[in-house]
Amino acid sequence: MIKMETHCHTYLTSSCANTPNDIIIKKYVDAGYKIIVTANHVSANVYNYYLGEGTHKQKMDKFFKFNKEFGELAKESGITVFSGAEIRVNSSNPSGTEYMVLNLDEKYYYDYKLFELDQQRLFELVEKSGAFMYQTHPFRNGVSVGDPAFMHGAEAFNGHYHHVNNNDKATQFCLENNLIGLAGSDYHHPDQPITAGITVDGSVTDMCSYVEFIKQNKHMLIQDEKTYFEHLKAYREGR
Repeated sequence: MIKMETHCHTYLTSSCANTPNDIIIKKYVDAGYKIIVTANHVSANVYNYYLGEGTHKQKMDKFFKFNKEFGELAKESGITVFSGAEIRVNSSNPSGTEYMVLNLDEKYYYDYKLFELDQQRLFELVEKSGAFMYQTHPFRNGVSVGDPAFMHGAEAFNGHYHHVNNNDKATQFCLENNLIGLAGSDYHHPDQPITAGITVDGSVTDMCSYVEFIKQNKHMLIQDEKTYFEHLKAYREGR
């Protein structure tokens, strides 16, 4: 089986992603991962500050350029990159409710400011595009849980140790609402361990086949709870 990271933020795409891309790639090579899904933020903050000046089209061009550059660099080390997006709906809302969107037609990024949509409207575009949408870290402290009727899945395990993610509640949420569960490291920082992901088989070669694979719930979750909790405890004690 192939180890795959579902949730990785690349360099200089937001205030919280600060690991140079070559270091990210080396860490995943060393950990035996073969596929990385980028999860760079689409939010009001990123749009206004990290995508620079210019028109909406120019900002979206830059967003996709970040993903393309990371993918080209990763390919040199034998890592395949699929470009996703972590979209914060109603970005003026401080609750931090975010959704990973996979295989959404690029035209919607140009036709809309996706971060201004509510959950239902975003889900309607995802459904229209035959794409996939799941809530990331739905039970993280300070995050509002979305309506399960307007998502295909949820992140059952989030491994970012700067946050209390309450992954047990997220796992139960998936089970109770018949949602597809995913796991991801939510990688941002140079000292961050790779704690999560999924395993897939050789049929997953691009974003389309990835979405079809997880829709059939064929994947297995990678969840390094021990490392996550060790680093969470150390981080909170050192703050």
